[in-house]
Amino acid sequence: MNLFAHSSFSKRMLWAITLGIVLAMGAFAPGLASADEDKQDAAVTIAGGEISVSNTAALDLTDSDGDDPNWSEDAQLVGDVTSGIVVQDHRGTAAGWYVTVESSNFAGQGDIASESISAENFSVKVDNLARTSGQAIDEEEGPVSSISSYTAIDSAVTLASAGEDYGMGTYSFDADYQLEIPALQLAGEYEATVTYTLYGSEVSSF
Repeated sequence: MNLFAHSSFSKRMLWAITLGIVLAMGAFAPGLASADEDKQDAAVTIAGGEISVSNTAALDLTDSDGDDPNWSEDAQLVGDVTSGIVVQDHRGTAAGWYVTVESSNFAGQGDIASESISAENFSVKVDNLARTSGQAIDEEEGPVSSISSYTAIDSAVTLASAGEDYGMGTYSFDADYQLEIPALQLAGEYEATVTYTLYGSEVSSF
């Protein structure tokens, strides 16, 4: 004889047993268990650094033997290399940058103060541009330089440039300078000022 058949009491007992099993299973099944949640915000602020350009010692323009040039009836060339000009972009803005160079005329000193050599005779080319640390160099976006042959610096010339999203790090290059001394130039000391200017944005063209 089935004691549970056709009995409302037996049906209630079956439902109670089934519900008890389901609740018991919920204690072991994560999908069925309830949970208490709490959330916590996390934030960090990265402080941007500086952008800078630096060079080495003053230029000492000499002949190919490393000597001061002698007075000459003919034009002659002297030169020097500023090794390790360093551009450092630690701003963290990815805005790009470019650095220019420009020279004043060479002014005669002392007894030859009325004499000068035009900055049109003074030229530069860039060698050995390399990454010291930071973002890798991109062949197109830089940092790159298009001054691979001597270019006059009587007006501002872009030595190196990094496009937007590039040039975040530390980079160095050499500036190879050459001055043509005109024929019959008076003997004596001549001085010029070479100015590097670093801009904190990309340049559209060189």
